[in-house]
Amino acid sequence: MSSFVVSRSARADLKNIAAYTQKAWGAAQRRAYIKELDVTFHFLAENPLSGVACNYIVDGLRKHHHKHHTVFYEDVDRSISIVRVLHKSMDVELQLKDP
Repeated sequence: MSSFVVSRSARADLKNIAAYTQKAWGAAQRRAYIKELDVTFHFLAENPLSGVACNYIVDGLRKHHHKHHTVFYEDVDRSISIVRVLHKSMDVELQLKDP
C-alpha cells in the first residue's frame, strides 16, 4: 500500500476548508467533506498517475479535481506529497508560485 504526506501548506488549506464548510453547512458536512478528501488522498497514493500533469506550473506536479477543490500533489519516492488543496476559484499559479 502506498502512502502520502500532507505539506504544511496543504494542512493549512484543509484547516481553512474545514472551518468554512462548518460555518456554511455545519459539522456533519465538514466531517463528510474532509473524509472525502482523505479518501481522495488514499486513491491518489494508490494511483499516482491518475492526476493530470501540471508541468507548466511546476515540474512533476499533478492535479486531481474533487468537487469544488483541486488537489495538487507530487509523486515522491513510492509515496505522494499533497502540496496544496485549492478552491477552483483561486489563482492556482499565484498560490503555487515559489516564495
